[in-house]
Amino acid sequence: MARKKVSKKELQKRGRSSRNRGKDYERNCANCLKEVYPKAARLYGQSRKGSDAPDVGGTPFWVECGTGSTIAIRNKLKQALRDSSESEDTRYAGKPALVFVRTANNEHIVSMERSQFMQLLSVVEKAFEIVEGADDGPARKRNQASSEVVRSR
Repeated sequence: MARKKVSKKELQKRGRSSRNRGKDYERNCANCLKEVYPKAARLYGQSRKGSDAPDVGGTPFWVECGTGSTIAIRNKLKQALRDSSESEDTRYAGKPALVFVRTANNEHIVSMERSQFMQLLSVVEKAFEIVEGADDGPARKRNQASSEVVRSR
């Protein structure tokens, strides 16, 4: 069975649609992160190299976003780790990689390296202290100083 020939204009239209879908998802991720990081924003413009800047800035992470039916999470994570380590911009260089992916069936997945996740958990645990003597048993209370440590990393 012969494939239908697709015009150049139709291919351009598909490409534009795909780019717009990607931009929309980057904005969606930035808005999601604004709940914790008020300065989170999609970084505009296509960079010459991937290591110029992450998809979303204003967070302590190198945030990469991807959407589509064929997104390979491992590849996106490798890209984010490589770009973070190669970035010449001191605002972004060396940040832990965080990958947001929206699959074809609208699942949202967030991924990071296990070692970085364990470091994050360690910082979060240090940010809480157990308050003794609460009526309903031990309660957790946010330690303000440790909270600032989480945001500064």
